Amino acid sequence: MSWQIGYATSTDGITWKKHELNPVMGIGGAGSLDAQFVGFPSVIFDSDRELFRMWYCGGKEDIIGSIGYAETYEPAWMELTPMDIRLGQAISASIDSVIYVFGGSDAQLNEVSSARAFDTRANSWSLLADIPYKVSYGHAEAINGKVYVLGGWYTINGEPVTRASTLEYDPSGDSYLEKAPSPEPNGTAATCIL
Repeated sequence: MSWQIGYATSTDGITWKKHELNPVMGIGGAGSLDAQFVGFPSVIFDSDRELFRMWYCGGKEDIIGSIGYAETYEPAWMELTPMDIRLGQAISASIDSVIYVFGGSDAQLNEVSSARAFDTRANSWSLLADIPYKVSYGHAEAINGKVYVLGGWYTINGEPVTRASTLEYDPSGDSYLEKAPSPEPNGTAATCIL
């Protein structure tokens, strides 16, 4: 089975019309990080650049996902530079034109503590300071120029454990500050900014 990403429009959220050029994002070529599937898209409209920006998961043989990024002015997508490592379950948020990616699971399903940034304007990745612990399946939000990494999972003796941690990442100093933990540990909870 290969998953691909389609595009549809609706004026009422009930009746939908599929785009005639679907899929608008297909799988990658042989050997690429998304050779078997692309899916789970998150799309925003960047009003400053007047284009659509999409983050998606992709994978191949072992189904471990990689985070991909694509952008377009129309409902057709152009794949940009992939990350240097295959990660699934990573934690991400964006500030302006930069996507920050923290932790995740490698191809062997081990949590990692690495962090990276993708500059969408330069189409390039850079390494950031590692986060203080290994984590996957957490969530992040960007507020006032800083990224807050919240909760997540890690493994102890083969058993998954949730975190109650809150980290503030400051891109200007490539540094982390531990903040008050959440009242309860949380792994895959959703967050939003109001």
